[in-house]
Amino acid sequence: MKIIIVDNNKAFREGLKFFLEKNLGHSIIAEPENGKEFLELSNIHQADIVLMDIEMPEMNGLIASKKILNRYFNLKIIAISMYKDKAYLKDLLECGIKGFVSKSETFANIEDTINMVCKNELCFPDDLMLIKRE
Repeated sequence: MKIIIVDNNKAFREGLKFFLEKNLGHSIIAEPENGKEFLELSNIHQADIVLMDIEMPEMNGLIASKKILNRYFNLKIIAISMYKDKAYLKDLLECGIKGFVSKSETFANIEDTINMVCKNELCFPDDLMLIKRE
């Protein structure tokens, strides 16, 4: 499977890339640092899955996801964030994101999440907030 990892934390990107390639046999085709760099990639159409950090400088993952899905509506995006308490299911779904993995649980949950999303199933933790608290 061809995957793009979008995350501003270089160490996290490198660790996730190593895990996905060595342990799960996936191919990482790009590693942009933020949503703006992601949108400028020329090979987005080749990706089976995009692993997208939500909180990033220049352009966050929600905006980048919404923009790219206007062009590639079949692209499957999984949000990854260390701010589980700030992730709201409604916002993720409105942006077209198909799954969510907490950074603290990434290595334990990423394989199942990728498999579910590839089968066109949504994959979100039960404790993700349904609506924003005002």
